[in-house]
Amino acid sequence: MAATVEQARGEKEYQGEPEMLPMGSWVMIAFMLFVFVTAAGLLIWGWRSGQFRDVEEPARRMLEDREPEPWPGREQEGEKGDKKGDR
Repeated sequence: MAATVEQARGEKEYQGEPEMLPMGSWVMIAFMLFVFVTAAGLLIWGWRSGQFRDVEEPARRMLEDREPEPWPGREQEGEKGDKKGDR
């Protein structure tokens, strides 16, 4: 009975299912591909929609001392009179 070097060192051979390792690798690769495609898609969407244009302007606009712009579709308080006083 000749003992191999691994048996002499006390190492055991891998006796699990060898086909599970490649399956786990494919799952990990698929997940990494999904994350990459999602990140690339969000980056392209942000670039096309203008999310990265002039990121400093809102910070400067916040510090300006001016009246806020009115909401679109709403009338100004002073234009058509006060509704409480018209009764």
